[in-house]
Amino acid sequence: MSRHSVQKFVRLGHDIEIIKDCRTLPGQLHPEGWPTFEVRYGLIFDGQLTNWSDVVRAADDERTALRMADLGRRRALRLGPRAAGTGCSGTPCGDPAAPTGGENGTESSDQPAAG
Repeated sequence: MSRHSVQKFVRLGHDIEIIKDCRTLPGQLHPEGWPTFEVRYGLIFDGQLTNWSDVVRAADDERTALRMADLGRRRALRLGPRAAGTGCSGTPCGDPAAPTGGENGTESSDQPAAG
């Protein structure tokens, strides 16, 4: 099984991360002879794993990741801006020198993280 981050962003102060979970299905081969994979996506909202997508085929891969990112954005809009002192991306809350959330201490609204 392999799990890795595919997208991270901050929306209204909420940390949102999309992760991809892949695993090879043992004993099952594609008709062309290569292993069969099971792929699903997870939504981590403010550090908590909150949702998993259904298992998808590789052809539906990107659309599913985009749907999970949209789910995170909608949740952030519904909850509104995060109150000061609740989370702060692993830095001391209220520290004016602390980064505001994005990669390398920069705010990163809706743009996916590089890499």
